[in-house]
Amino acid sequence: MFVTLFSVLFPADNTHWSPYRVCWTIAYFGSTLYSWGWDVLMDWSAVDLKAPGCLRERRLLAWPGYYYAAIVIDLILRFFW
Repeated sequence: MFVTLFSVLFPADNTHWSPYRVCWTIAYFGSTLYSWGWDVLMDWSAVDLKAPGCLRERRLLAWPGYYYAAIVIDLILRFFW
């Protein structure tokens, strides 16, 4: 909601870093990283929280590279969304 709010309040002049633009940028990055983290940790349950950086033991696909690729691609696509 903060990204939408700051987008509405953003002035038409995009040539300098106004306070609105700074707030929008912070809200954009925060919202995107939160959504990505929610995908990976909660929706997919891909990462084992007891051993950070490790995939969970039970996986559908044997090769873990698919999961790491999906995590990175999800992050990239979330920033382009």
